[in-house]
Amino acid sequence: MKKITSLALVMILVLTTLAVGTLFASATQANYVISGETLTFSDGTDAKKPALTADEISNIKKVRFDDGVKTITGATLAGLNKLSTVSIGKDVESIAADAFRNSSSVTQVDNFEVDSENKYFTVISGGKYLVRKNETEIIRAAAGYSIPSADVSSKITKIGSYAFESNNLSGTITIPDNVRVIGAYAFSKNNISSIEKLGNQLNTIEEYAFADCSNLTSIGSIENPVLYVASYAFRNAALTITNFNGTDSEWNSVAANDSALKNATVMAKNNTSEWVVYDSISKDGTLDTNPLNEEYTSGIKVTASTPVSVNAKTFLGWSTSSTGSSVAYKAGDALNLDGTKSIRLYAVFGNSAAEYWKITFDANGGKLDTALENGVSVEKGRSYTFPATGAENELYDLLGWAAKADATKADYKPGSTFTPSSDTTLYAIWNKEGPFTVKFDGNVKDNDPDPVSKVPETNSDVKKGSSIEVDNPKRTDKNNSSLERYSFLGWAKKSDAKTPDFEAGDSTTKISNVTTNLTLYAVWKGLGPWDVKFFSNWDLSDDSEYFMDEESFYYDKGNAIDSGDYFVVPPYPSLGDFKCDCWLSDNGLMQYKPGDKVYVYRHLKLYPNWNSSSGLETYNNAKINMTGEINKTVDYKTKVTIYAEVADIPETSDSLILAVFQGRQLVDYKPIVSGNESVTIETEPLTENTYFTVKVCKDLYGDPIKNADGPLIAKINIKVNTGLFSKIIAFFRGIFNSLPSVTIGTAIKK
Repeated sequence: MKKITSLALVMILVLTTLAVGTLFASATQANYVISGETLTFSDGTDAKKPALTADEISNIKKVRFDDGVKTITGATLAGLNKLSTVSIGKDVESIAADAFRNSSSVTQVDNFEVDSENKYFTVISGGKYLVRKNETEIIRAAAGYSIPSADVSSKITKIGSYAFESNNLSGTITIPDNVRVIGAYAFSKNNISSIEKLGNQLNTIEEYAFADCSNLTSIGSIENPVLYVASYAFRNAALTITNFNGTDSEWNSVAANDSALKNATVMAKNNTSEWVVYDSISKDGTLDTNPLNEEYTSGIKVTASTPVSVNAKTFLGWSTSSTGSSVAYKAGDALNLDGTKSIRLYAVFGNSAAEYWKITFDANGGKLDTALENGVSVEKGRSYTFPATGAENELYDLLGWAAKADATKADYKPGSTFTPSSDTTLYAIWNKEGPFTVKFDGNVKDNDPDPVSKVPETNSDVKKGSSIEVDNPKRTDKNNSSLERYSFLGWAKKSDAKTPDFEAGDSTTKISNVTTNLTLYAVWKGLGPWDVKFFSNWDLSDDSEYFMDEESFYYDKGNAIDSGDYFVVPPYPSLGDFKCDCWLSDNGLMQYKPGDKVYVYRHLKLYPNWNSSSGLETYNNAKINMTGEINKTVDYKTKVTIYAEVADIPETSDSLILAVFQGRQLVDYKPIVSGNESVTIETEPLTENTYFTVKVCKDLYGDPIKNADGPLIAKINIKVNTGLFSKIIAFFRGIFNSLPSVTIGTAIKK
């Protein structure tokens, strides 16, 4: 009684502790463990810098953040000078900017891994760059890697703090045009000698971004005249700026916070010099000098020149077209070269009495082409031909031009003509159908064993008639990401399509001519076909023969089925008085009934699960009496004794054997003498499911001896209860040396 009471009290304490621990669970510091060359953080939400010995630090080559870890705090990875790989688990939400460094050094990493289910981070370029999930920010680059190529970095808008610090970069680097922010210490402590340019979308360079790059001497151009540069951004650099796209006062503002920029030599401001090239329209007159070229510094307003006519024609003005007669600039008009490229103007000659109407263009939410920015002058009575373009809009196509800004149709389409009768303002009319949204669906069930990873994100800014290109998704085994059973064919407009509307390329798929909102479904092709085979389940040591009873069962030769397709489970076979109560899969995990639809993803073998309909079965003169249960469930760590007996077996010219197998492993056997023999087997405490086969045979691995209705064989299936409570009971029984035991017997008699 005392022993039972003590056991109960201990169990109550354990279960109470578990419940309280669960109830008050909250953010906790993650534990860490070192196994070989791997440091693993787990069992907590916050990973913090571990306390390691010098020997441990020098031995660690990989760091893992397992499921449950949400935050990687500052200096967590600092000082690991042999580190090669960092593996980010699916639950990590936050990585501190200084997670890889301390006050004296930066940890270099050769490769990054991120769980495909992580919602916040991913990798690009084969794991060489750790980036945000939407690929807009580089968190950290692998050792020795510079900024990725333009095709890879097209989404990057921010280079994060410390992203390339101490990364052994040298020579010239190119900052992608789409980058808007360069974070603190992003490129510090490198051997960079020059920066090709700082583009016009770059608006912020944070403190110490290029600090201690002592070899940095040159920046090709700074294109944003209102760029913000924080303190010490270029500390210890002696800079020469080839070109600055701004005025003296704008430069003073850009350089206000950084002493290196204040002391920099700026070769030219407002871009480089630009040319205005004057030429003639020969049908009306010629210039005395052809061509007449003039060079100006951009950013100032230039007065259009007046040429001399050789043929005594009157100079009417300058056109931007070599074939037109409309005047864009009259003599004395200002040519605004601020931020433009060189332009070519064509002289227009005519009668001195000619009069003109001015057409002014309004982009109406878009941006005018340079040729139309100052409007055009058209001689009275003549017509103007609209250019093929003339204005652009990031989201809409140009329909043409109209006299009203709110018009829904264009009065004049590109290429058409217009004869003005007064000074006129025309407004760009945009096709505002769109933008369109394209969504992507991996097209698998929630519980599919092969889920889809890397489904493209929804794109809500697709211009009508345009195309987008997306990365191809992958479909792998949920327990083994390297196992692929499907190939991606492309994207379809219907979920049940077998062929795609947009065929997949090697790594990407082009979605072309988008004219409506779309939801696209992945089209998969199984990597089968897979064989489905059925076996008799009598001789489990050899499954080379199919079950051949065609009267009760028709899948007798196996069937080839593609991944994702299904077959219908056939009727049960029959064998004398033995009954089949289900079909078992070869891994023992699945049971099927006749009529079930079974979806196939691999080669599959099915076995009938035989069960006797009563305690006594008769085969001619031989009897199998199951004194124990055919299907037995036992507690965790139960010891099982198997007793097998054979009696009154008729004598034959062959030597017979009574053999016992556990699974497919021979456990014991004895020759049958005078028709009688028995075998007793005692197992170790069982921790997983198993089965025993008892058979009378001529040799150990041969077929069992058969009577008219079946073989002399018996089978015992043992299922082990592996639930938590059963394991706890077994633990305490082990302490008190009182593990349970059970005896199961079979008897084969004449």
